[in-house]
Amino acid sequence: MAGERAVTVTITKGRVSPPPSHVDVAVGTPVAITVSEDRDDVVHVHGYDEEVALHAGTPVVIRFVADQTGTFEVETHETGLTLFQLVVR
Repeated sequence: MAGERAVTVTITKGRVSPPPSHVDVAVGTPVAITVSEDRDDVVHVHGYDEEVALHAGTPVVIRFVADQTGTFEVETHETGLTLFQLVVR
């Protein structure tokens, strides 16, 4: 999608790569988050109620339009790892 902000995160043995940080986007920006993990889990984008099951070794992509301003945690449920904070301005 044109103008899409792509973010890729890999979780291996409980370690998040790249390390958790802030991802800044302008309101109205399409976002694509690709996550892969070496175990089954669930990834959740707070504030957007986007939630997808992770299956070990199979990347998933969450796509949505960042249409709400604020700071939103992107995390896993089972392991409780913060992947990053999405900052929408």
